[in-house]
Amino acid sequence: MKKILSLILTIVLSFRLFSQTPVDVAESTLKVRGLSETVFYYGFAEGDQVIFNFAELHGKKLKAVEIIEFPSSPVFMDYKTNKIKNKTIHISKTGVYKFRFYNAAICGRICTFKIQRIPASEATKNFNTGVYWKTVYDTTYTTIEKKTGT
Repeated sequence: MKKILSLILTIVLSFRLFSQTPVDVAESTLKVRGLSETVFYYGFAEGDQVIFNFAELHGKKLKAVEIIEFPSSPVFMDYKTNKIKNKTIHISKTGVYKFRFYNAAICGRICTFKIQRIPASEATKNFNTGVYWKTVYDTTYTTIEKKTGT
């Protein structure tokens, strides 16, 4: 009985240790120009936990920091903020997520952000978070005939 309990405890602890190891997605310093926005896109796997940190280096506030499930489902929004620490977001389905930084002031803001993910399983540990845009040209068209009286 002790061996079985010991085995179960070892399995649970090893799973817990693995699931808590964050993988760095992005870490950057950026300038959000006055009256503009800066946007980044990253992909995440279902079940991931995303850890988001943000700071404005001079303590000034940024009008909006948003995380949106592409194309338009808000996941997190914070307004008039200068710091966000260890905000954890659960990813409900695999997809692309938009990170939007909006500055409503006339002067630019220097900001840092860090995005990490805790994989849901060993299978998603090496999930590619890069987002690539592919332009596809549609050659389908419809011809409409119009008769006019003469």
